[in-house]
Amino acid sequence: MNEERIEASRNLIQQLLTCPSGEGPQILKQQFELVDEEFVRLCEQEAQKLQQVGKENQAVLLRNVAQTVGEYLNRQRSGGGGKFLPTIGDLRVDATLIDDVNYREASESLPASWSKIQPVFVYKTLNEMLVSFGQKQIQEGIRYDATNKHLKAIEKGRVAPRGNMGLVPSEEEGYDLKSKVLGKGGDRRFHGKFIDGVLHFPGYATEH
Repeated sequence: MNEERIEASRNLIQQLLTCPSGEGPQILKQQFELVDEEFVRLCEQEAQKLQQVGKENQAVLLRNVAQTVGEYLNRQRSGGGGKFLPTIGDLRVDATLIDDVNYREASESLPASWSKIQPVFVYKTLNEMLVSFGQKQIQEGIRYDATNKHLKAIEKGRVAPRGNMGLVPSEEEGYDLKSKVLGKGGDRRFHGKFIDGVLHFPGYATEH
């Protein structure tokens, strides 16, 4: 990849990071000629840098894009009859990718154990909720949730706050939902926030 194309791809990544929610797919469509394996690599590279400096939200967004675009390219390679990438004018195939980015389709179900979860990978729960976890959250889960009760609560989804195990509203500023379990481990809550349709748990916990 030449330097000019690399710079254009980096500019595209910055546009995706700074655009209003919901406009990312349209931006990708307008610059579809840059969507290739090198673009995926640059997204993953930038996501790693952002995660290292604590910008979890932006890292999650870029990993979602890299994951979705990577899967799209793999489908093109396996079923395109030698045509690795569609042209920007191929609206049917283009729309397939745009829909994938819009809905952030997860490729895996939520694992039953914290040790099997990958940081900032998007998983799908049984009730179709998309969730992701920061490295700190995974470490917190392994340390304080040995029986994976909080993961089961996240898998269960939203419930009424009283007397139920699941996800309930978070009272913490900047967070939307928190995990609630009963019995042993019930004094701890893991808090998550919605980022572009994905409930992300960065590792913030409280005790009650």
